[in-house]
Amino acid sequence: AAISDAAARAENMSGCALVSAVASVSGAHAATTYSKGIVAVGRPDKEIGQDDVERVLDASRVVAIPPDREVIHVLPREFVIDGCRGIRRPVGMSGIRLEVETCIITGSST
Repeated sequence: AAISDAAARAENMSGCALVSAVASVSGAHAATTYSKGIVAVGRPDKEIGQDDVERVLDASRVVAIPPDREVIHVLPREFVIDGCRGIRRPVGMSGIRLEVETCIITGSST
């Protein structure tokens, strides 16, 4: 909400539409956790779709986060299809098993 409010104020002050913005989170309240997600590819033809990517990213979020922290962002580090590592964009590729290694950024919720 704070970033959205700041963006709206910047648009109002400048009289220009905001096309994109970059925000950074730093300090002692920010932390990273590494995780892994694994799913079976959902389509009968085994072509990986965006829905498979979203499901595997969601699976990687199933990690113990302390109650005083909240997930800010989940960054995929690499995808793995049937054991083949180093894949950056799996959509359109074929496989049976899709994995992802992620960096989960959390922040203090207080």
